[in-house]
Amino acid sequence: MLLHLLLLILFSLNLASPDGIFQSSGSGQHFEVSVDHFEILYEDKSLSEWIIKIRRVNKTRAIFGKVLVHVPYGNDYKVGLKVLKKQGGEYRYLPYRFPNTPFCDAAATDKYIYPEIVKNSDLPDDMKKNCPLEIGNYTLNGIIPNTENAPKIILPSGEYSAEVSFYNSEDKITSTFRFYATIINV
Repeated sequence: MLLHLLLLILFSLNLASPDGIFQSSGSGQHFEVSVDHFEILYEDKSLSEWIIKIRRVNKTRAIFGKVLVHVPYGNDYKVGLKVLKKQGGEYRYLPYRFPNTPFCDAAATDKYIYPEIVKNSDLPDDMKKNCPLEIGNYTLNGIIPNTENAPKIILPSGEYSAEVSFYNSEDKITSTFRFYATIINV
């Protein structure tokens, strides 16, 4: 779940590619994005634990790690996204927000991210049929997102962060993380 949203952010903001740089030359402005890092801000370890690293593999950045799921994650859990931009030395929220969405619905309807995750992990391949995500230990084996068909969102040059939060059925935050990247319009 946390990884699913991480990769959704990667694709939505075009933040992952060989060398950690994505170059867009479509109908929009040409830009490069450099993947910097991510951090977990809050995590209720009674529900899940995320041991995730971004590593270089040759000239490509890939995601490795383990996801330890301690309770089933179904549509009673929701995920939400907020975008921040570094301004005046600190990150400030932008109006780009994605509403809290039931977890399985988000994974099952995703056309870009989840299929790439399944290729390099032992997560279930169909969240419509496999909801909720069962208790277990899942391994991420060098996930390198494919951005060829990803939606494009053009943002001005600068340093950005995507903040992803997971909520329980009472709308209380169960985990939050931030993913950082630099966008350069060329």
